[in-house]
Amino acid sequence: MSEDEQSSLSTEDDTISYLYVTTPISDSSSDNNQSTSSSSDDSDDMDEITSINTFNTNEEEAIEDIFFFEQDFLNSEKEQHHYYIGNYRISRDKKYILYSNAIQNSTFFKYPVNDVLNYLYEFSILMTLPNIDIMQLFILDDFTYTVVLKTYWLRLIQRHWKKAFLRRKTAIQKRCNPFSIRYFETHGKYPDNSYNIPTLHGLLSDYNSIYLSKVIRYKN
Repeated sequence: MSEDEQSSLSTEDDTISYLYVTTPISDSSSDNNQSTSSSSDDSDDMDEITSINTFNTNEEEAIEDIFFFEQDFLNSEKEQHHYYIGNYRISRDKKYILYSNAIQNSTFFKYPVNDVLNYLYEFSILMTLPNIDIMQLFILDDFTYTVVLKTYWLRLIQRHWKKAFLRRKTAIQKRCNPFSIRYFETHGKYPDNSYNIPTLHGLLSDYNSIYLSKVIRYKN
């Protein structure tokens, strides 16, 4: 594996580790520092959010239609460890990914993505930018709704399968070469340059090796 690939995997692994943070850390000094910077962070968020809060008449009607189907679900208590389609916000102390809003699967597939985005934004319990993710809910002892993002893994699979598909296509083309066909008839296998065809199996094995290496370093 090249140095560029190793650095890319390391960066992605750090991001994954960050997404799974769910344990709060109480520190009075950090709380004081956060209070001084929270106002500037909020103002930046407001500027960015205000710039996207523009809906035309048709979009407003779509939001009202979605709310008609979602009002009971919107006000319902959510269940521990269940999966939801919705949006989130990173907490100010960067320790949590907070639940902001969600939509039922049936409604999600009934409306265009842009209308769903607008609805999630308009009825979010927290100020957030429009985003849609698959989230697993974790309810803390103080009844704070935190989530773990699962869509991240889908993006990783898509990215790695795109690369594997290109290698797969190249290997199949090489197998169609008359030399490769003759080689297979003689030796009962294809040449080394087309012997392996990538599949979904083992697609993310690199992340498993990185995880094991970190566990070994931790134990030592």
